[in-house]
Amino acid sequence: PHVASALRHRQGWRRSSVLLLSEAEQAARATDHANENDGIPPRVWKEVNRKLTSLAKRQGREFAVAKLMQLTAKGRAAKENFVQVAEILVGDGAVLEALDLVEVAAATFETGYARVLRPIARLSKNTRNADLAEEILALMDRLQIPWAEDAYVLGDCLHSLFRASRLTRAEKVFQDAVSSRHVRHVALYNAMVQGYVGQARSASLNRALAILRSMQAAEVMPNEVTFNSLLAGFTRVKDFAQAKAVAAEMITLGITPGVTTYNTLINLFGLHGQLSEALSLFEEVKEKLTPNV
Repeated sequence: PHVASALRHRQGWRRSSVLLLSEAEQAARATDHANENDGIPPRVWKEVNRKLTSLAKRQGREFAVAKLMQLTAKGRAAKENFVQVAEILVGDGAVLEALDLVEVAAATFETGYARVLRPIARLSKNTRNADLAEEILALMDRLQIPWAEDAYVLGDCLHSLFRASRLTRAEKVFQDAVSSRHVRHVALYNAMVQGYVGQARSASLNRALAILRSMQAAEVMPNEVTFNSLLAGFTRVKDFAQAKAVAAEMITLGITPGVTTYNTLINLFGLHGQLSEALSLFEEVKEKLTPNV
């Protein structure tokens, strides 16, 4: 079944991209003919798609888009192909083309294509581009993409709004997500917790704690990221009692502390002159995990 792999080994690695593409298409056509009643086995088409994606990353965005459109026209494009091409476009600075690609995905698939927005949302987060985050949210509404379909996209948009100091807008988006759109995902809540923690003020930290309580009320299980964010926030403002209470709650819920958790606690004890407790935690982390710098 692995026609494309066999062709790869037959030709060797030193061949032109045109030849490889031709062979991949020939493999697909041959398999189509052999399985015209049952369709191509998923493992075969996955192999062909993998080769085309690898080529696209080497050849650049124009090649990537052209090949994706060919696959789409043949009804052979997978959602993951769209995600990979979106990553290529974003990496090349072609954000508008990436947004257009989402519309093509919407016309191609009925559901599950929201993750094509992930590379774009990640860019908005990393560059603090709140306008791009707003454009993503507007596009999701225009294409009628359920917000609950990909909470990671929403989370990155919230991060972007917080980092651009659009606190009120971030709160409105969050309330809309949980109240009207029924989004129940830890990534969404964590984005709010981290956004408030980033404000580095006691009032904001109290809001972060309120988000923790609201996620528990919504039966969304917090994770290590949730508690590490809160610990970092309370350590930054030197609220020793609240930080210890957060750490105790983390253990009570059965969430296993990672290296980041131990680092924060060691820093916390050190800031308060409790060096014996800090050293004790250091010995504990050496037994359970691999300490970092």
